[in-house]
Amino acid sequence: MAVAISGALAETGLLFASTYVAIQVGRTLFFVLTLRGHDLRRVNMLALVWFGASAVPWLAGAMAPELTRNLLWLLALAIDYLGGVLGWPVPGLGRARVSPWAVAGEHLAERYWLFVIVALGETILTTGSTLLHGPIVAERIMALVLSFVTTVLLWRIYFYRAGQILGEAIAASADPGRLGRSAELSHLLMVAGIVATSAGSELVLNDPSGHAKPAWVGAILGGPALYLAGRAVFEHVAFARVSRPRPIGIVVLAAVAPVMVGLPPLGVAAAAAAVLLGVAVSDMIRAHGRPLEQASPPR
Repeated sequence: MAVAISGALAETGLLFASTYVAIQVGRTLFFVLTLRGHDLRRVNMLALVWFGASAVPWLAGAMAPELTRNLLWLLALAIDYLGGVLGWPVPGLGRARVSPWAVAGEHLAERYWLFVIVALGETILTTGSTLLHGPIVAERIMALVLSFVTTVLLWRIYFYRAGQILGEAIAASADPGRLGRSAELSHLLMVAGIVATSAGSELVLNDPSGHAKPAWVGAILGGPALYLAGRAVFEHVAFARVSRPRPIGIVVLAAVAPVMVGLPPLGVAAAAAAVLLGVAVSDMIRAHGRPLEQASPPR
């Protein structure tokens, strides 16, 4: 699947989809066959029905024209994620309850940390590669520096405080399975924000002094806004609250977006970095002299 993913929307679509289906169905079927007498066998039986259902649009989409393929794959993704959120309900068999699942808090937290670090690292690789595909001039170097600074700020905003105690929060929760799934959804939002930010940085590097189109402004400012939204959800999961800098940063990014249309993309990127810097500095000021916050009480 890793080999095929780069061309999944083109020539290696069938290889990607068939491998993905083999992983999901094969892994779940393995547990159904081997977990006899275990409570988790029923969970995997329910999941197997849903993965079998999503296999149809995955494989059909791989052999369909581009527009049809994209729609079928969106349907397949919806089935996969919705099944997990709902507990894979099956008529006559009921649904799985997430709360009894055993979750190793520190292990899960480390998985999420690596998820974010890999996404941030890919951003650095993408912008560096983009720089080398054109003339290395002062404006493009400035764009690269802004992209790197933005990446560092995203890292700082994620790991500071809430990112440090996610494992403790999961371990302390009365419903670790549900808390772990909530953390998963918030990380998906953050990684989507990182990907959008990376796309915006690539646009800036390609034309730092041109005129930013509305879609460009949407990527350059919308990526950090989506990231802050995911970070706010994550903070609510870990602390059962949301600090004001997150929503304030989102509002500021949305407010300045209309003004940025037509300005040099380099200036738009600088505005996004300035907002993220404000959030990071606000975090530091609020926490100065205070001990690391504790995880939210068991829920």
